[in-house]
Amino acid sequence: MTFSFKMRGTTFTAPTLAELSAQYCKVRDDSGEGNSTFPKPTVRRCGKAFGTFSYNGRVWNGGVMVYDNRVEV
Repeated sequence: MTFSFKMRGTTFTAPTLAELSAQYCKVRDDSGEGNSTFPKPTVRRCGKAFGTFSYNGRVWNGGVMVYDNRVEV
């Protein structure tokens, strides 16, 4: 299974939500933007819309948190 998101013309992919969230957080941190201006891209699973990121890097699907980056696995 592959997860992905597209931001500013670049597609990021990872085999797990944990790795995808880490990529999102790096892009967010490198941008220097805050919550009000940083885009919240769609998370895709195998190319289909799956959920969204919150600014803190958590992944949500239909209002339910499906990945919490505060918890180590």
